[in-house]
Amino acid sequence: MLRVSTWTSTKRILLFEFNNAADSLTLRLYVGPGEQPVRERLFAFANSNQPPFRVRSKKLDPHYCTLFSQPFLSPLDYEVAVNWWW
Repeated sequence: MLRVSTWTSTKRILLFEFNNAADSLTLRLYVGPGEQPVRERLFAFANSNQPPFRVRSKKLDPHYCTLFSQPFLSPLDYEVAVNWWW
Protein backbone atom coordinates (compact mmCIF):
# COMPACT_ATOMS: atom_id res chain seq x y z
CA MET A 1 0.00 0.00 0.00
CA LEU A 2 2.72 2.53 0.86
CA ARG A 3 5.06 1.36 -1.88
CA VAL A 4 5.61 2.49 -5.44
CA SER A 5 7.97 1.04 -8.03
CA THR A 6 9.16 4.20 -9.79
CA TRP A 7 10.63 6.46 -7.12
CA THR A 8 13.18 5.01 -4.70
CA SER A 9 15.06 1.76 -4.41
CA THR A 10 12.99 0.95 -1.30
CA LYS A 11 9.79 1.65 -3.28
CA ARG A 12 8.25 3.60 -0.40
CA ILE A 13 5.98 6.59 -0.88
CA LEU A 14 7.55 8.59 2.00
CA LEU A 15 11.20 9.62 1.92
CA PHE A 16 13.42 11.42 4.44
CA GLU A 17 16.35 13.22 2.82
CA PHE A 18 19.21 15.34 4.11
CA ASN A 19 19.89 18.26 1.79
CA ASN A 20 23.56 19.08 2.25
CA ALA A 21 24.11 22.50 0.67
CA ALA A 22 27.33 24.52 0.73
CA ASP A 23 26.19 26.53 3.76
CA SER A 24 23.32 24.54 5.32
CA LEU A 25 22.10 21.08 6.21
CA THR A 26 18.33 20.43 6.16
CA LEU A 27 16.25 17.33 6.80
CA ARG A 28 13.14 17.02 4.62
CA LEU A 29 10.25 14.56 4.43
CA TYR A 30 8.69 14.07 1.01
CA VAL A 31 5.61 12.28 -0.22
CA GLY A 32 6.36 10.99 -3.69
CA PRO A 33 4.57 9.14 -6.46
CA GLY A 34 2.10 6.45 -5.49
CA GLU A 35 -1.55 5.66 -5.09
CA GLN A 36 -3.39 8.98 -5.15
CA PRO A 37 -5.79 8.21 -2.26
CA VAL A 38 -2.81 7.35 -0.02
CA ARG A 39 -0.92 10.48 -1.07
CA GLU A 40 -4.00 12.63 -0.39
CA ARG A 41 -4.46 11.13 3.10
CA LEU A 42 -0.79 11.75 3.95
CA PHE A 43 -1.01 15.33 2.64
CA ALA A 44 -4.23 16.01 4.59
CA PHE A 45 -2.73 14.50 7.76
CA ALA A 46 0.37 16.69 7.48
CA ASN A 47 -1.72 19.80 6.78
CA SER A 48 -3.90 19.23 9.83
CA ASN A 49 -0.92 18.54 12.11
CA GLN A 50 1.22 21.66 11.78
CA PRO A 51 3.47 21.64 13.74
CA PRO A 52 5.39 19.34 13.65
CA PHE A 53 4.70 19.11 9.91
CA ARG A 54 5.48 22.15 7.75
CA VAL A 55 3.59 21.95 4.48
CA ARG A 56 4.27 24.99 2.31
CA SER A 57 2.07 24.27 -0.69
CA LYS A 58 -1.70 24.61 -0.64
CA LYS A 59 -2.32 21.67 -2.93
CA LEU A 60 -0.69 18.32 -3.46
CA ASP A 61 1.84 18.30 -6.30
CA PRO A 62 1.25 15.43 -8.75
CA HIS A 63 4.79 14.11 -8.23
CA TYR A 64 6.55 15.24 -5.02
CA CYS A 65 5.57 17.34 -2.03
CA THR A 66 7.56 18.41 1.05
CA LEU A 67 5.69 17.62 4.27
CA PHE A 68 8.41 18.54 6.74
CA SER A 69 11.61 20.56 6.72
CA GLN A 70 14.01 21.03 9.64
CA PRO A 71 17.30 22.92 9.42
CA PHE A 72 20.18 21.17 11.18
CA LEU A 73 23.07 23.50 10.36
CA SER A 74 22.93 27.16 9.33
CA PRO A 75 25.53 29.35 7.60
CA LEU A 76 26.61 30.58 11.05
CA ASP A 77 27.19 27.00 12.21
CA TYR A 78 29.50 26.44 9.25
CA GLU A 79 31.39 29.67 9.97
CA VAL A 80 31.87 28.75 13.63
CA ALA A 81 33.07 25.25 12.71
CA VAL A 82 35.59 26.56 10.17
CA ASN A 83 36.94 29.12 12.64
CA TRP A 84 37.18 26.49 15.38
CA TRP A 85 38.87 23.94 13.11
CA TRP A 86 41.52 26.29 11.71
